Amino acid sequence: MSSEIIIRAARPEDAKDIAYVHVESWRSTYPGIVSQTYLDQLKYEDREKMWTSILHQITPRSHVLLAYDKEKKKVVGFVSSGPKRDHPNLPYDGEISALYILKEFQSLGTGQMLFDASCRELRTVGFQNAMLWVLKDSPSVGFYLAMGGKVISEDSCEIAGAQLKELLIGWDTI
Repeated sequence: MSSEIIIRAARPEDAKDIAYVHVESWRSTYPGIVSQTYLDQLKYEDREKMWTSILHQITPRSHVLLAYDKEKKKVVGFVSSGPKRDHPNLPYDGEISALYILKEFQSLGTGQMLFDASCRELRTVGFQNAMLWVLKDSPSVGFYLAMGGKVISEDSCEIAGAQLKELLIGWDTI
């Protein structure tokens, strides 16, 4: 693939494109992990409303970055991060809350570009380290470990009425 991918800050008008990537990424990544009925019922409109709200609440210490394919003229991935949201006792100050890439752009370096850009943004606003939660059975676990993360703990979460295992992955320095 010879397309040029650029990373840029998301704007509120990008919510529809982010929603598309979010839904399509869930549908391509989580079959067999998350209920197929749940995946089939994901709505672009619901995610667009969610991302519109998030993008209107960006603070100086949080960000959403896009991976944009200049040749195809479309958003192909995104990352969202900022201060950790929960777990005050954990020794991490930053959190990557979402990193999703369209299936056809995975394993091409797009994820690493987004991850690296997110870490730079976090460092720029004073974060020393970061964490993220990922479903234990997600194929993304290997990516996060390859990016230098380590499994800190395991917990469970509920999605569509099912208890799923998730891993907390942390980076002591970013």
